[in-house]
Amino acid sequence: MSLVLVHAPSTTLKPAASTLRYFSLKYKNPADLQFKNAAYVQQAFNQEQLASLPKLGEPEVIVSGRANAGKSTLLNMLLGGKLATTSKTAGHTKSLKFFRLDVALASSTRVRPVLLVDAPGYGSRGRVEWGELFNHYIAERKQLQRIYICFNTKHLLNAVDLGMLEHLASVLTSRSESLPPWSIQPILTKIDTVPLAHGREHIVQMQEQIRGAVGTQAGLVRHPLVTGMSGSTPVGVENVRNDLAELSGIWGDAAPTVLAKEGVVQDDPPSRQSLRLVE
Repeated sequence: MSLVLVHAPSTTLKPAASTLRYFSLKYKNPADLQFKNAAYVQQAFNQEQLASLPKLGEPEVIVSGRANAGKSTLLNMLLGGKLATTSKTAGHTKSLKFFRLDVALASSTRVRPVLLVDAPGYGSRGRVEWGELFNHYIAERKQLQRIYICFNTKHLLNAVDLGMLEHLASVLTSRSESLPPWSIQPILTKIDTVPLAHGREHIVQMQEQIRGAVGTQAGLVRHPLVTGMSGSTPVGVENVRNDLAELSGIWGDAAPTVLAKEGVVQDDPPSRQSLRLVE
């Protein structure tokens, strides 16, 4: 396994430089990508409201995570504004909230939308907090293509996190064959809060925890993306945006190697930063 750091546009704030220097810097620039026109669409408090949502065919990504794992912060980074409410209390989000984001290429007129879904956070009570609406959505929603699940790198995974992963793997394997499968994308957050001596150790340990939780269903889980958003310069968010671009279909059949799936990267320019695990 190797660690690849792919840079995202930086502005005024530095992440923990000592932590970032610990990792090798590698880069492949998706400079042609644009993310714009983020907007709140609708929310659903129950299955009836969920069924009434317009089905326009856009790929959907639901974002979940334990309380204080950075779920809403990640959503706002992706949307480019404070559209998702933040809270340290599990279950603060009582509904599924849908946001639309356009993915575009600067070199063409092509635009592809994606829908980001803010899910209820979960805590010590586990399934009581993520609820029947969440379960119905991930089991029945045809447009769902990816589940982003946020884990706080500083605290590793606890029993409830592992239970959530086991639950997701179970739902996916029992999902109707008439529905397209979705995949699980772990996002390891707050790497810029982890002490230098423990950063790599935490990432490797969390990857082992994830594999252990899903067991024989490991093929359903993508390589973790590593992020840090405690400051005004987000670390790793660009890789999440790259994943959204892939889901949107903006590249057609010619997706660039920016996603680093094979670990093929170029030397890094100094202006961008983000972190991703590749094997």
